[in-house]
Amino acid sequence: MGLHVSNAPYVFSRDTTRVLMLDVVIAMLPTALVGVWFFGLRALLHLVIGVASAVAAEYAYQRLTGKPVRIGDCSAIVTGMLVALNMPAPAPLWLPLIGSVAAIGIYLLNNLHRNVFANIGAGLWDTYNMATGLMGDVLSYIRLYALGLAGGMLGGVFNQLAFMVRDGAGDTLYGVPGWLGCGLILVFGHTLNIAMSCLSAFVHPLRLTFVEYFKNSGYDGKGEAYEPFSIVKNK
Repeated sequence: MGLHVSNAPYVFSRDTTRVLMLDVVIAMLPTALVGVWFFGLRALLHLVIGVASAVAAEYAYQRLTGKPVRIGDCSAIVTGMLVALNMPAPAPLWLPLIGSVAAIGIYLLNNLHRNVFANIGAGLWDTYNMATGLMGDVLSYIRLYALGLAGGMLGGVFNQLAFMVRDGAGDTLYGVPGWLGCGLILVFGHTLNIAMSCLSAFVHPLRLTFVEYFKNSGYDGKGEAYEPFSIVKNK
């Protein structure tokens, strides 16, 4: 008995990608017409430029790479309309052009061997991960400001403590013990504070750059794995 293995989706349907995409276009038409009614010619130009640039970008990519031209499946039309409908009416006319071309690359052509809906889902998921990752990076980098603020406050505490010792000693032995204690606290405290600040200024940016920023920006390090205890056999 032979076992046939195939990729998802497993539910068979006679609906083609073109039919499904046309259904989506029809569903978006009322929203597009209302936008043109309220915002006038500029909203219509956004739609035309968005759809035309999306179709042109997909056609150009498939021609340049020698892939079968599949602009007839209407997926690029859906992409262009989605980009245009998300544009505010005062947006410049070049914005839907850039958005449609970028959306074609991100959401439709990220993997030519997959179903178009799988590509859209993967593109949305990657966009979500990137957006939340970059936002998390910004929040993480705020800790550098917190470290600098903490260093300044710690320096102020050492200053206050040192001069409290000087004032507390009063005129005992002409104030020499007070000034001696004040000087020791200032030298020790600020030396410790500066050393901790230098360490923080080196360690935290290093960690944020290599652990968080490179990860969320899709950077993949090259080179050979570090194996200090590997065994090398002589030939």
